[in-house]
Amino acid sequence: MRRRLNAPLESVLYHSESLAIGVFDCPREHLSFQDSGPTAEDIVVFPRYPVYIKHTGKREVLANHQVVTLYNKGQTYQRQPVAAYGDYSVWFHFPREILVAAMEEVGQANSKMDSQPFVEVCRVSNRATFLKERLLYQYLKQCDQPSALLVEDAALQLLGQLFSTDELQWIDRKARKNTVCRHQDMVAHCLALLTQGLDQRLTLSELSTQIGTTPFHLSRVFKSQTGQSIHQYLLQLRLRNAVDAIFEQPKQRLTDIAMNLGFATPSHFAQSFRYHFGMSPGQLSIQSLGNILTTV
Repeated sequence: MRRRLNAPLESVLYHSESLAIGVFDCPREHLSFQDSGPTAEDIVVFPRYPVYIKHTGKREVLANHQVVTLYNKGQTYQRQPVAAYGDYSVWFHFPREILVAAMEEVGQANSKMDSQPFVEVCRVSNRATFLKERLLYQYLKQCDQPSALLVEDAALQLLGQLFSTDELQWIDRKARKNTVCRHQDMVAHCLALLTQGLDQRLTLSELSTQIGTTPFHLSRVFKSQTGQSIHQYLLQLRLRNAVDAIFEQPKQRLTDIAMNLGFATPSHFAQSFRYHFGMSPGQLSIQSLGNILTTV
């Protein structure tokens, strides 16, 4: 992806009284990449490329296909690059009253809701949440006259899924002991290696050597921190990158996409994709996006 460095960093895909959806597009060479200023509104951000995000006064997190970042209005933060391109992400803004009501509905209310609805800096995006966001983004890009009811209903479902999930929210735990800090740093290092090695045949021994620990210790700590094995996490990253590749490179063969992402065979890719998303790779056609959006 190439982009003019003097082009606007943000563009709006959808806007109404109850919802705004837009794109943040900033190459790593841009002067504002590290610090693009405080956020203008409360936003939920889904990254396309992995990027390190550090909210002021918080621990740095690696935002990627499984990690969604959260920003209260006026939040200051800095980013550091991971991917060759930089930061390309889709943001969702809900008016404060809608956001507060939604958070209360799913049991995520806090004492500072009126001024700071988000306590955490990020959330884990499960497979349903990830797929719904990607489908909604593609729908808005491809449809000249999107259905307001469909878009807003899908966005609110997305918000509910993100905050009502029972999946382990491991990223923003407060580190009170040195051991916890070391474990978090170890997992963060491993995540960076996985994110940058999607097309490689990684081994646990190679990962643990680069991190400076033993294979057993890395495996145990990663599972305890993330709720997933290293292999499971890598498989999900590969499959979610496959969704992007299918949409962004429609003429590329599915076989090539599978091989480029490190799958041993096309059949393994197709089987894993169907199991993970409940549909085959070929079903993600632009013509059916509206229908799929109502079912995921």
